[in-house]
Amino acid sequence: MGKLYKFLAYALILAALSLASCIKDEKIDEQALYKEAQNAIESYPGDQAGLKKAEKLLNKIYKANPQSALAHTGLGRLAYKNGYINNDNYTQESLAEAHSHFNKALSIDPKLFDAWFYGAYPYLYEKKYPEAKALAQKALAIDPDSPKVDLLYAAIAKGENDPNEVERRSRHVLERATDNKLIESAYSLLSWAYQEQKQYDLAEKAYQKIIELDAASPWAKINYSSFLCSLGKYDEAIDYGKQALAIMDFGMGHNVLALALCGKGGDLYWKEKRPEEAKGFFEEAIQHDPDNADAYYGLGMSFYNIGYNNKNVEEIEKAEKALKKAIQLNPDHQQAKVALNQLELLLSTVKK
Repeated sequence: MGKLYKFLAYALILAALSLASCIKDEKIDEQALYKEAQNAIESYPGDQAGLKKAEKLLNKIYKANPQSALAHTGLGRLAYKNGYINNDNYTQESLAEAHSHFNKALSIDPKLFDAWFYGAYPYLYEKKYPEAKALAQKALAIDPDSPKVDLLYAAIAKGENDPNEVERRSRHVLERATDNKLIESAYSLLSWAYQEQKQYDLAEKAYQKIIELDAASPWAKINYSSFLCSLGKYDEAIDYGKQALAIMDFGMGHNVLALALCGKGGDLYWKEKRPEEAKGFFEEAIQHDPDNADAYYGLGMSFYNIGYNNKNVEEIEKAEKALKKAIQLNPDHQQAKVALNQLELLLSTVKK
């Protein structure tokens, strides 16, 4: 029995040492896991699974060490990323959760650059610019040479509607950054600044540079498509919109492509007086965005014109249906209302 007890005691010691070794390994791997998690976050939205992967990695760090400043920093960034709505809009719950994690990270390690840097963004999205700048200043004090801080200040300047400062800061990033993600972000901010300054040729070059840096990004292509729509370059906008959707099927892609198709249809109908061709573009726009009232208005006008010229009551009735749909989708669509009144007057005359 004595030998058995000795054997069991020895086995327990080995198990304890093995467990201690595992815990130690977790601590040793913390930096690597954090870096991998941040890379996964950066890969989103191109990689739709990026945030899920990051969550697993960060929870692994947190489980091994609940007092890990890196884990809380990563979870803070993940929180607001998960709360994204559109543009610079995030859910209030996600921003509150992010603040909680960043505050915890800074209470553990007040000298952690990433906690100050990423911690500024929830304030930015809440439009609390003085608070965001205060955290940016703390990050700058820790790493005065980081181009990331200039990028943060540029984003804050955009929120404050200061295109000149956005341009200055973004150019400073481009002078020093080597990371493609930082360079892309700088060009994205520059594109906004140039549009605000009405330097559309420079804005277009910035969009093209983003696509050059990441040709596989559907977001880069759809943002460029949206910009081309604003310039009335509908053929190019349609092309880039379709390229974006070929990479990824996403709502914004369909909406922007619908706008481009609608714009092209409008040019064909109103400028070139070619309703038959215009009709096809309006119909395609509706396929991508069934809630686009302008597409139904354009389709209704195309049917109206075709039916009127050909004395075809069936086409005019199609026009009536399309115009009613436009008004249903947008009760304030005055052009559709005027057109529908004229059309119904015509139909009442024809049916007599």
